[in-house]
Amino acid sequence: MDLTGAKCGGCGYDLSTKNEGSIEIGPKATNEKIKNNEDFILLDVRHPNENELTKIENSVLIPLNELPNRLNELDKKKQIICYCRTGNRSLHSARFLRQKGFTDAKNLKGGIHLWHDEVDSSKVKY
Repeated sequence: MDLTGAKCGGCGYDLSTKNEGSIEIGPKATNEKIKNNEDFILLDVRHPNENELTKIENSVLIPLNELPNRLNELDKKKQIICYCRTGNRSLHSARFLRQKGFTDAKNLKGGIHLWHDEVDSSKVKY
């Protein structure tokens, strides 16, 4: 699927897939980073009510529609792994962040649903 020129719902920015590089990371690899105390930001881009249902510990909540106005809360020097429910909004977020100079922004493949399946089944699937 070619998303060149596509716009994300709410953020209003081009989501071109050109020069994207390795933008996805799996739940198991992300969990290893957590276990190894690696210094990165786990960014939840879901709505606050979704975050109240379930979340990955130590994640930072910045909903996708607020992301353009809250970039100053993030460190461009750190890897940022974005997640949402299934990986769609977080993929848009990772692409947006890369366009804004966050060169190591990644998408948690499959979102919290795949996290539930591969890492922690206690997380609510909704």
